[in-house]
Amino acid sequence: MTAICCLLAAVALDGVTGSEIEVRAGVDSNNVRAGDLVSFTLDFYGLDDCDALQPPRLAGEFDPKVWKIADATAKAETSYAERQVFLGVQRIPMARRLTYGLRPLVPGVHTIPSLEFQAGGVQDGVLVRTAPIPLRVAPAPAVVSEGSDQAFGMARPDGLVVDLVSSPWGSAVDISDDTLFAWRKACADPNPEAFASFDFPEARLNEAACELMTNNWSRALAIYSKLEWRIGQTPEIERGIRTALAQKSAAPSAELPLWRRALRPFLKFALAGRIACISVFAALVALAVWFARRRVRALACAVIAMAAASAVHAQGRTAHDPFAEIERIRKQMDDEMNAMFGGGFGGGMSMNFGSMTGGMQMMVNGQPVPSVEIKATMDPDHADITVGEPFNMILSVETPRGCTIEPSAFKPSRSAGFVIAGRPSRLADGQSSDTNNVISRISIPVRYDAPFEGSVTCSIGGMLTRRVTSNAAGRSFSSTFSTDFRVETAPVWMKVSPLPGVNRPDDYTGVVGSGVELVQKAVNPSVATNDVVAIECKLSVDGYIPPGAVCGGVRTGDGVVSFRRYFIADGSPVTDGFTFSWYDPSKKDFQTRTWPGVALTYFAESPARIAPEGSGEDAPVSEKPAVLSLRFAPREESPEVARIAADSTRISITEKYGDWCRVDDGERAGWVKKEDLP
Repeated sequence: MTAICCLLAAVALDGVTGSEIEVRAGVDSNNVRAGDLVSFTLDFYGLDDCDALQPPRLAGEFDPKVWKIADATAKAETSYAERQVFLGVQRIPMARRLTYGLRPLVPGVHTIPSLEFQAGGVQDGVLVRTAPIPLRVAPAPAVVSEGSDQAFGMARPDGLVVDLVSSPWGSAVDISDDTLFAWRKACADPNPEAFASFDFPEARLNEAACELMTNNWSRALAIYSKLEWRIGQTPEIERGIRTALAQKSAAPSAELPLWRRALRPFLKFALAGRIACISVFAALVALAVWFARRRVRALACAVIAMAAASAVHAQGRTAHDPFAEIERIRKQMDDEMNAMFGGGFGGGMSMNFGSMTGGMQMMVNGQPVPSVEIKATMDPDHADITVGEPFNMILSVETPRGCTIEPSAFKPSRSAGFVIAGRPSRLADGQSSDTNNVISRISIPVRYDAPFEGSVTCSIGGMLTRRVTSNAAGRSFSSTFSTDFRVETAPVWMKVSPLPGVNRPDDYTGVVGSGVELVQKAVNPSVATNDVVAIECKLSVDGYIPPGAVCGGVRTGDGVVSFRRYFIADGSPVTDGFTFSWYDPSKKDFQTRTWPGVALTYFAESPARIAPEGSGEDAPVSEKPAVLSLRFAPREESPEVARIAADSTRISITEKYGDWCRVDDGERAGWVKKEDLP
């Protein structure tokens, strides 16, 4: 499948910087219904400051005829990785996730467009791009067939509550026969005034639903809000509030306010439950304050005690100073060590413990040993260097005679694409202009898998070993000591030329290495025809993968990139294969490989295929699925409030009244004849 990429203008990310920023887009489901809420996420990696990234407005990047995106309710969160450090665990920010609510409005196969983001400014900013994501959008249950005289684009209220015996609030137990007769009469001719005379919850729900039927959304909102304090936030009240908000804003896909969704665990309680929650919270706060005050008092007592001890200590130092005793012991140790080494071996080497906090200082003949001065240079063995071509980096480290070095760390300042291609080897020592010094030369096989041109320095670290010898009064004394060293080389100008264009594949994206392997797995291997199949892929390379090598992919390790690709199930038992090209330095040529697709299992019955958006194909004509027409009241002449698929597994029967049943699929509720139920 070839996805249609609709690339729009870059979205500016204000205040966001990073050296190698990557972005990955995703959805929680690729197979949805028109009007369903889809969670659309953007994961940004490689940011210098994750918290600086705030959700930008994306509504202008989507076709409003096909998509509705909620910019106002977008949220951001930072993911962390834990690293073990001394005396604890350090949390390191790894990525920043932006989450948007997205609703497809039109049935068919549509593609979430590829989005381009710019970070770090317009002139020298970093451009990152997401991969397009296909979605299969099935018709919504409330969509009416052509020719119907009713439009269900706008949200409509639930059907009436009629059977009080089946009601979850059990209001039928507390009412008289006369009230029950009046209730049935009101349900036969539903209107707001008819239900206003009753006080139980079912009457308030019916009154609000009748107000919504006449588009009196403000009165309905007041009823739902008042009832919510009484019985708590129920699914019926949530749906009613959404319908009222949809009528208020003329937006069919209106959502509950963010504060209502965030406080749902609290709002589900009635008035008594909310008072209990507030009381418990207040008690916990009071308890926390009480503990805090006790800790403050304890800390104050400790400070007073320390101050008193300091005062006593200051008064006692004049009589007997413990620090003076430590100084006396230190001088005695110096005298004994000098007598042992200086007097016994002709004044050769002495150890000075004068600075207990600074460590030992090496002395020879009573004079401190000067520090070792190390100089280093770096030069490639030839000038013309190409991406992926191995060459030798010659390190020259100048040290005083009697010193030996063992390098263990080598890191150039331009490390993008840098690879150590073999084991280092020692070369013959070089000549220094200072006869007291010697130059150790080391050859390191390396290569660069990314082109660049500029000045490069190198950081070298390792172990330095030095032998110190002294001669006095015919006697000699020598000692060997080792220490860590780190030195920066002088800058050198290098140019790593890009790969030649000869035989370069059109889909080559800059990957250099060998041993390329792909692991792929379908997220939903069991599908129906027209479903979008999401395939998780992990590409590993023994080499270098530049940022953006795979559109929408994120590097998750050295030489590893993870990404998703998509396939529309058109009846084929296997998804499309994946083709990838790279440059192999060992073969000095470009390589291309195609991996087979993933096997699929189709359901026994599948709806007819939907032609992909913009494909030019004519979708086969098929019979529409059977739908249930939900009425506001259990009568044929009652207004229709919704239509839902007859074979939906979410349908539940909540009430029965004669030949009618009140059904609820979690999003809509209304009355339908028993004979129409599957």
